[in-house]
Amino acid sequence: IEGDSDPNGVVTAPKCSMFIDATAPKLYRNRDGATAWGEVARNAVSATFNGTNQYVGIGDPVALQFDQLDPFSVSIWVRTTAITGAMCIWAKREQQLSSPYRYRGWDLVLRDDLVPDELRVLIVSDSTTNNSLGMTFTVTDGVLTDGAWHHVVMTYDGSSVAAGIKLFLDGAERAGSATYDSLTGTLITTTPFVIGARGDPATMQKFWNGNLDECSAWSKKLSAAEATELYNFGVPTEAASHSANANLVGWWRMGDGDTYPTIVDHSTNDNHGTM
Repeated sequence: IEGDSDPNGVVTAPKCSMFIDATAPKLYRNRDGATAWGEVARNAVSATFNGTNQYVGIGDPVALQFDQLDPFSVSIWVRTTAITGAMCIWAKREQQLSSPYRYRGWDLVLRDDLVPDELRVLIVSDSTTNNSLGMTFTVTDGVLTDGAWHHVVMTYDGSSVAAGIKLFLDGAERAGSATYDSLTGTLITTTPFVIGARGDPATMQKFWNGNLDECSAWSKKLSAAEATELYNFGVPTEAASHSANANLVGWWRMGDGDTYPTIVDHSTNDNHGTM
């Protein structure tokens, strides 16, 4: 890992930092795809974000341009000790900062500005007319701020209804409540696919405060069994060897195998991110 570092191994970077992390979720290679375990895959590094101005930008590749009728899923490991208002885990959503505050795209956000804490998914065609889908998933206060690693999977089935959005936390599906339920237009925007914030570079906001690791994107609605397979009792398998790997469109290991400032896409799509 390149960059300026302190004696504790923290690597500083303009947009985010990578550091040797003994508590990062460990990856294992599964020899037979079922029960037998093979060698440990190196996973000593995660990315840490300061909640102020750090993120990973991946650009606007075609493989990540999910539209209204496209099923898709995202999977990520998160760790934080404090929620500062609303923190975006990742998104592909434009952000207009002045009236009429129009935006389009989708995001996955952790919020504490409501009680209890919640994970919120928003899929939007036109925010000014509430042409969007929204689901909130409540989380007991303190569960996601305990400093431990937690696994989050969000799925959308392309049905254009809020009930088509599902969320799995640490392998278990969470009950959600619809906040918006009318989607009739496109989600396509040139805004970049971003990990740890949302918006264009000039309007970036809702920065993540904590660590993110082993991020993957999928061109299908992952089933409950496939989400559980990714969690794997807290010991994740490699995304490339997952049973749904034919639909893997991006896999960013957030430090392992990376050289600053590039976060390598370890799928076959080469949609590399930049810190």
